[in-house]
Amino acid sequence: MRIAPHIFICLLIFAGSLFAQPDMTWSRVIGTSNQDNCYSIQQTDDGGYIAAGKTTSPIDANLDYYLIKMDSEGVIEWERTYGGDDNEWCHSVRQTSDGGFVLGGYIQYLGSGEHDMWLVKVDGSGEMEWDHTYGGDGHEACHVVRLTSDGGYILGGKSNSLQQDIYRMYVVKTDASGDTLWTRSYPTGDWCNTIESTSEGGYICGGGGWQGVCMVKIGSTGSLQWQRSWRGGTYFEDGSSIVEVADGGFVLAGYKGRNDPNLYLVKTSAEGDTLWSRIHGEDAVDHCYSMIITGAGNYILAGFTTSYDLEQGAGFVAKANSDGYLVWTQTFSGNASRLFNSVRQSSDGGLILAGTVFDPPNDEFFIVKTGLDGTFIEEDNNQEIPDRFAFHPAYPNPFNPQTNLAVDLAEETFLVIEVFNVLGERVDEIVKGHYAEGRHTIRLDGRKYTNGIYFVRAIAGNWQSQLQKVILLK
Repeated sequence: MRIAPHIFICLLIFAGSLFAQPDMTWSRVIGTSNQDNCYSIQQTDDGGYIAAGKTTSPIDANLDYYLIKMDSEGVIEWERTYGGDDNEWCHSVRQTSDGGFVLGGYIQYLGSGEHDMWLVKVDGSGEMEWDHTYGGDGHEACHVVRLTSDGGYILGGKSNSLQQDIYRMYVVKTDASGDTLWTRSYPTGDWCNTIESTSEGGYICGGGGWQGVCMVKIGSTGSLQWQRSWRGGTYFEDGSSIVEVADGGFVLAGYKGRNDPNLYLVKTSAEGDTLWSRIHGEDAVDHCYSMIITGAGNYILAGFTTSYDLEQGAGFVAKANSDGYLVWTQTFSGNASRLFNSVRQSSDGGLILAGTVFDPPNDEFFIVKTGLDGTFIEEDNNQEIPDRFAFHPAYPNPFNPQTNLAVDLAEETFLVIEVFNVLGERVDEIVKGHYAEGRHTIRLDGRKYTNGIYFVRAIAGNWQSQLQKVILLK
């Protein structure tokens, strides 16, 4: 095991951008003595982090799932590998409501075909509890797994079992035990890289392939509602990460372009109509692999770039405003190429980023924690006083187990924030007292609530009241 806590950081500020970038709190280059690649990270309930990817077995040189549990400072608490005699590749990890973890990827020659989706459930110590494969006679792979409101899981990926050599976006819905409830494939897109629950109970999928960057909206049982694609003329155009925004529309991030694909953002209405699209980058490669939305409706993007004379490639993190224009970009480079595959919010309002340092033969996990920068909570001691009362959309939403609620107060006010269930019964009162003017962020902890839909009401003074819906997915 090798831990290298210090890396060289190259800071890049786009022309005209004078906004502060996040300060790095710590970084870790960790892994085995073989090739290790990280694809997914999430903060855990204890304040630490779980990171997942693949490692090369020292015994037979095949690939295995690789899971690392770290504390809040990035120090390894335990690590596990999962796999058989052939290749297994983990793309996605999420913590489950029982404190364990679910991992999604693919496995070779265990299920029905050459490769199958492989879902693995482990406990809080990394011990395997169960696993399932999904697929037909061809090649299936899972690129993303998410928890659903009924306690089950939804997997997005690709399949060519229906027609050899032609891949299709492929989605599998399971119950809490991993048993299949339904499977669907969709003609728009050759694969699904990102899938999220929507506020109205369905799912939104993003991916790519020959038809370009694509978005597919489906119902709760997988029925196709609409599909869209944006093609620039090459096969390897991809949508990597998707979010639902406050107005009910969707924003998809990825990359697009004929020769040197650049970072691509596209926003649609709730019905899939294109509202705007943005391309960012130079005459080089700029790929976005992960995106999250902030409480103020801005976007944090992470990926890989060779722009700005970084020919060997660097990981980047960037902030875009609500219209898709970049505010700042920061790159992380060194003696070897590196990239970020995953960015998530940390509980202190900063960022946790995960990817890979490519330094053959010892590619390793690359984990970076940045400090507070106002990205999520958007609080600033020098902020202007709001001119009106506003109750901003919760972030994240859906959530598990916590979400952030932001309230703007134009003057010192008596503030009450209450939580109601779908029957209109008040189940909690999380704020009651006098608050000064300015923005206040309150964390809603859903661990004591049951799974489902709730309504949160903020009351300022005696008459100003706003209500919003939040979804708890356990």
